[in-house]
Amino acid sequence: LDTGSSTLRVRQGPGTDYAILCSVRSGSFFAVTGKTDGWYQIACNGRTGYVSADYVVERTLDQILDEKDTTPATDSGVPAADPADYDRALADQIVDYALQYLGYPYVYATAGPDSFDCSGFTSYVYKHFGYSLHRSSRDQLKDGKAVQKADLLPGDLLLFSREGDVVTHVGLYIGNGEFIHASTSTTGVIISDLYSDYYVQHYYAARRII
Repeated sequence: LDTGSSTLRVRQGPGTDYAILCSVRSGSFFAVTGKTDGWYQIACNGRTGYVSADYVVERTLDQILDEKDTTPATDSGVPAADPADYDRALADQIVDYALQYLGYPYVYATAGPDSFDCSGFTSYVYKHFGYSLHRSSRDQLKDGKAVQKADLLPGDLLLFSREGDVVTHVGLYIGNGEFIHASTSTTGVIISDLYSDYYVQHYYAARRII
């Protein structure tokens, strides 16, 4: 999105008469899910919103990835995931199970079932299916096998960093450029756009568990 200013209002329907759903920063990336009368339909915080085509610059996923460094140095020496080993049926079950916790509260150092921090959420979801993950987001970098951002599939762990080479956050990819995560004490467990500006800037690596 290119607004010519710092933020853009996302509407609940295709027109300025509709109420404001949320505000997003200029330069953010969103997956377009539809077009209506000069308005683009996008997902904003897990809900459907609309932005005027006047503020949209279209990019394909390949173009976005080409503009970003998507090969973290941390993948050096880590075994690569083999697509042939991926269990899509199991991945769908994992995603469905994770989605039932949408809206649950974020509480630091908790791992369910009533509240979660980021790594507590991913470890809790995978524990339900018999997988034991490290407890911290930093150590979940050691779990599974490396997968490139262009090859993400539902169920993959997404690791982010606000501190250079130290992983500080983790979420679960659900497909279509979105992931579910225990975000903050304000938002709890939410769905976010992986290609929004913030998460593009702080993306670190991905790991395939199944």
